[in-house]
Amino acid sequence: MAHKTVIIGGSAAGAAAAARLRRLSEQEEIIILEKGKDISYASCGLAYYLGGEVPLRQNLVIIPPGVFSERYRTEVKTQCEAIHISPEKKTVAVLNHQNGETEEISYDSLLIASGAAALRPEKITGITLPHIYNLRTLPDVDSIHEELPKEQSPSEIADVLVAGGGFIGIEAAENLTRKGFRVTLIELRQQLLQNLDPEFSGLLVRNLLKHGVNVKLGLGVKSFSLTLEDTVEAVFSDNSKKKFRFAVLALGIRPSTDFLEGSGIEKAANGAVITNCRMETSVPGIYAAGDNAVILKNYSNELTWSPLAGPAARGGRRAADSIARSLGILPDNAAEFTGTSGSAIIRVFDETYAFSGTSEYELKQKGLQPGQDYFTSFVIQSSHVSWYPGSQEIFIRGIFDKKRGTLIGAEAAGRKGVHEVINTLATVIALRGTFSDLANIDLAYSPQYGSAKSNINMLGFTAENQVLGLGEYLSLTAYKALDKKDYYVLDVRNREEVLKYRIPEAVNIPLAQLRERMKEIPKDRPVIVICAVGVRAWNAAGILRGNGYHSIVLEGGATLHSMLQGS
Repeated sequence: MAHKTVIIGGSAAGAAAAARLRRLSEQEEIIILEKGKDISYASCGLAYYLGGEVPLRQNLVIIPPGVFSERYRTEVKTQCEAIHISPEKKTVAVLNHQNGETEEISYDSLLIASGAAALRPEKITGITLPHIYNLRTLPDVDSIHEELPKEQSPSEIADVLVAGGGFIGIEAAENLTRKGFRVTLIELRQQLLQNLDPEFSGLLVRNLLKHGVNVKLGLGVKSFSLTLEDTVEAVFSDNSKKKFRFAVLALGIRPSTDFLEGSGIEKAANGAVITNCRMETSVPGIYAAGDNAVILKNYSNELTWSPLAGPAARGGRRAADSIARSLGILPDNAAEFTGTSGSAIIRVFDETYAFSGTSEYELKQKGLQPGQDYFTSFVIQSSHVSWYPGSQEIFIRGIFDKKRGTLIGAEAAGRKGVHEVINTLATVIALRGTFSDLANIDLAYSPQYGSAKSNINMLGFTAENQVLGLGEYLSLTAYKALDKKDYYVLDVRNREEVLKYRIPEAVNIPLAQLRERMKEIPKDRPVIVICAVGVRAWNAAGILRGNGYHSIVLEGGATLHSMLQGS
């Protein structure tokens, strides 16, 4: 008899595993059990279908079940939900939602690729009422699409609520705004996208506000109710109320693993299945991949839950390789899953935001201290040389392990070239490269594409200067929290620049006059030096340090300060 692999769930991990396993073996019997009607669709495109950038629903369906079944000679059982597994008997209990019947399916190898489901907190009264939707699946987007008018006159513009400031919530807010709605985006925590540090999240909020999205931080929903006008009224955590045509909930997701209770499979606190570098679970012959699995970080020896399409697809492929390895189809030294750095990117209107690896917030949650356990490097650089037309500023931050000097986190934001920056930094993170690697990396240069000293090099140079003890840097968030009376704040921009935007507590001494006016600067307290983006401030800080001053450069300078004033 042929070896039988049963895969619970399609989508990125399950479909990738089935396709890979079939390419490795023509003899394998492969069964996919999928709760929904589709096994492979682009969930990351749902919001863009709402906004019209993806014009047709069928554009989201990567491959129909019938086509997949024929192409990969796989039995695809849609609307069939795994409700229990028995490792001792090697069977899966399956509920067929088309006829209501339950059957047991045997397996030799089992892959759990059941994904994750959207959260709908029961504590929110009225959350199951009409006009309140998740945005996680194709049926979800179908339901929301029925609420969208073909045309809206100015007098008919409706208010829509989006609850949740993660990727899905932000994408929904952008695309519903493009569709002509007045969107209120709320987030219970004090910033959007928790993987970003406050400065980058602040840039994101500024961008959303500029495009008409009403962003409310520190605000949650207490309850929903239906109105006589067939709309929903939301009561918020501050007891304010507002009526909306409909609401989209993007309050997070949880691994779909309840059916594994009693199986003996080890799970993390959030319910995700724990796996190793071969996607093996704690039960022999059972593997896991996708949004339902905990996997390795590629820049440390820790486990992480990273519910993203890339790790899911790669994890599914590696699970198939492990099954093939157990059958002797692949050698024992075949590639394993090397982990993830959680790299992610989002375009919001005309700007892009991206991150990879850890964030400073995550490090502080672990009790790690800046300057002692890690340090950061921040630069504002052009996407290519500023003298060639079309360059745009990119904001870049790197987070480095203090002891080893390795890059463990990165963020980038801007209008152009952000994806190239973050992908380069993600590669360095995955390879456990250091600040020195960034400083020395040899990237292709032409004025249309970059600079002779690339923005990646500059990030490395800035980190290198700190390691060599040549200077200190201060983040804007930390600067705002300081009692300015304990510091002397020096602005070394030219007078014309200061007249356009002045930092109230700063004393202006242009860099060209610094040496001759140095006696005006007291030595009894640290000097925080500010310029437009940091270059002149670095030069000024060096002059001051060489003359016995304690000097600190403000990251992002007046540019970032002006963009985030009041935030």
